Amino acid sequence: MEKNGLRYSFEKMYDEDGNFERYQVRLNGEFIMYSKDRFPDSVDKKLEEYGFSSRQGVLDYLIEERFKSKVISLKDVRRIKELKKLV
Repeated sequence: MEKNGLRYSFEKMYDEDGNFERYQVRLNGEFIMYSKDRFPDSVDKKLEEYGFSSRQGVLDYLIEERFKSKVISLKDVRRIKELKKLV
């Protein structure tokens, strides 16, 4: 499901024994959290509990935090530019 050009992707994560443990959740390719299920609505609800009112708010927060760090790679700059083009 996509909202305003922002899409979640889910990648299965396994424990040391190869058993399914959880999903790694990404927003337009940026890691944001882990989840036991892969339903976009439940991710939206969880992020709302964390104080985010929209997917755009989450992405803005990620970009802001990345810029706050004193070390930013050229790869990060390119990725941020790509993300801004999608919005």
